[in-house]
Amino acid sequence: MSKYIRLQGTAARLIKSNGGSFQVRKPNPGTPDPVTGTVSRTPVVQAVDAVILLFGGQVKNNPIEGFLGENGIRVLSKMNNIIFSASGLDFPLEPGQEIYYEDSWWIIEYVSPLKPDGKTTVIYKGFIRRP
Repeated sequence: MSKYIRLQGTAARLIKSNGGSFQVRKPNPGTPDPVTGTVSRTPVVQAVDAVILLFGGQVKNNPIEGFLGENGIRVLSKMNNIIFSASGLDFPLEPGQEIYYEDSWWIIEYVSPLKPDGKTTVIYKGFIRRP
């Protein structure tokens, strides 16, 4: 057993206590029905604990005009950093999957596992984008 299992558990507890539970879905390529020829593509969904953080670079490096919404109100959350718990996942997190946040599905643009020993994933870190 890896010595990083305890670190994974600690990270999971901290993320759960400081973040929330979110639905993550991945596209399902589906299987064609041999009779009708149609392909059913029901996405696979899992609950994931995560902490979502404001993407700091967007506040410092970009002019405010880049964040004005259709109604002229500043929108600073078009892209956010995220830290996922790696504990209890049904499937690994990958770019292109979606997370339900702020009443809409956001796209996981980048996600990288933190594996200090090369085997045990302690957390996933990355960023999400509102479509």
